Amino acid sequence: MGIAFLRLNKFDGLWIFSAAMLTILAQVFYRNDTHFVGGAYYIFFVMTFVGAIFLINLKFRFEHCHFSPFGFSLGIILLLFSRPLFENDHYRYLFEGKVFLMGLNPYTHAPNHEIYEKVTYLAKDLIGYNYLTTIYPPGALLYFGLASIFGDKFALSFLMLANSLIVYWLYKKLFSKVNPLFLVMLIPFFQKEYIQGVHIDLLAALGMGIFLCEKKSLNSLWGVALAYWVKFLGLALLPIYFIKVFSEKESFKKITAGVLLFISLPLTLYVLVGDDTFLSGANSFGRNWVWNSGFYSILVNGLNVYAGFARQMTLLSYCLYLLIVGIIFLIQLSKQKYILHKRQSYIYCYLIFSGLMFFSPVYNAWYAIWFLLPGLLLNNFSAVMYALFSCWGYIFYGHKELILVGEFFTHIWFPLSLLELRNESELSLMLMGAKKPRRFF
Repeated sequence: MGIAFLRLNKFDGLWIFSAAMLTILAQVFYRNDTHFVGGAYYIFFVMTFVGAIFLINLKFRFEHCHFSPFGFSLGIILLLFSRPLFENDHYRYLFEGKVFLMGLNPYTHAPNHEIYEKVTYLAKDLIGYNYLTTIYPPGALLYFGLASIFGDKFALSFLMLANSLIVYWLYKKLFSKVNPLFLVMLIPFFQKEYIQGVHIDLLAALGMGIFLCEKKSLNSLWGVALAYWVKFLGLALLPIYFIKVFSEKESFKKITAGVLLFISLPLTLYVLVGDDTFLSGANSFGRNWVWNSGFYSILVNGLNVYAGFARQMTLLSYCLYLLIVGIIFLIQLSKQKYILHKRQSYIYCYLIFSGLMFFSPVYNAWYAIWFLLPGLLLNNFSAVMYALFSCWGYIFYGHKELILVGEFFTHIWFPLSLLELRNESELSLMLMGAKKPRRFF
């Protein structure tokens, strides 16, 4: 039994190799401030890794892939010796979680506020944009707060270990449902953005995974609750929950539960924030931030549209996009007597979240998990590449002059994924006239 535990497979080898490379990159390019360099080296690693996987797959098919406990653990141990690469968000995560558990309010007071003078935190001076309040729902702050219990020195390691378990759960769930090749390709993405970078979107994705995989509506609602209370984007899952329960008999209790969940977060935030507090963090994010943008960049850099007007146009364009998606789904649902098939729920989630990333002025690489999960369940190759090529946003660190190239390589996969979805989905076959389903891989 001991020898069997220590036995490694080819998936373990790639998992450990990627962890080792990311640890080396983090040690070489780690900085305490925001003046990061080395983005091109990370991009080169990801692109080389993906290319090598394609070549390996030609001879040794990645079928029945799985972690061994020893191989997975060894990769995590290596990552624990690293630091978040091109990141400083974790300093804010841990500080806001700590003060939230202490009964202080990060929604009304930014980290540089005098109210925190007596709060001891080793990395307080390293918090980026310390004049801005938090933008995370209470569920995220509680998660960060749990890590703070282990002390400033070990809090980051706790988050890395906790996120590792979530990655393990997601992979175990997905191995039997999606093309194993995709999961192998995504190893650096999951390791860098969620284990090394400890981003909270992974916990929200756990909720989305529960929602998409659970058959019973009330059980899936717990997944929506987790996603919603950890990241505001989880709200987009509620409409599909309501569509699911409308087609069920005696659904009043389930609809009521969904309505209560919908109003629970705004009411909680009203209690915490009040009606006259200026949320500097949320307002700054909505009005000023730009990072690795798609449609917004086309307007500003391609068509020379004024930045403020371009933000308005992106919002209106996304709303129009949502309207078109909603009309198509309502037409299809009416033909099906409002019975929603599981595959259609995957399509809905993918269209909503991938469209948001394309139209939003801000697209951080770790946001990709929101469309990646439904994209994987659809076995959409271009959706996987959209997530993988999000690494091109890091070209900014060291090669700012190539940022437009990075944006192009990132977002070109959105229209390609829609074309692939059109060729594959039953919904598209009925409404858009595709002749025959076709898969890329």
